[in-house]
Amino acid sequence: MTRAVQAPQQIAVAVVMAHGKVLVGRRAAPPYAGYAEFPGGKLEQGESPEQAAVRECLEETGIDVVADRVLSETHHAEPDLRLRLTFVLCRLTSHDTDRRREGNNACPVPLPPFEWIDAKMLSRRRFPPANRRVLDDLMQRLADRT
Repeated sequence: MTRAVQAPQQIAVAVVMAHGKVLVGRRAAPPYAGYAEFPGGKLEQGESPEQAAVRECLEETGIDVVADRVLSETHHAEPDLRLRLTFVLCRLTSHDTDRRREGNNACPVPLPPFEWIDAKMLSRRRFPPANRRVLDDLMQRLADRT
């Protein structure tokens, strides 16, 4: 019997950068429980990847962002899963740049399990394989700035 090929799930991922830091969380659910992740999730009916990235970031982290542009798009397949991931570069809104800060942190405090990490530390975090291309691109950009 031949299995029907399902269309890939469309996933939007918010890559939020501010003040040399990147917003990163820790996955709780399998697959890849314990791995690092950017905020993101499935697109809703009629939603663009940019809209979904902004919505998912607010829902998951409590931080309001604006989508600047698509960084990359990639397809990822596993035995029972096909994904089309769109990574969207986002920035803080003026509302969130004025929010309460924790200590001397210039970034708003996210909901757990998200935190701000130094962008140069991205390569030390273990992300799911589908994130490899965008991570390589981000690390190359950081290297080009120095």
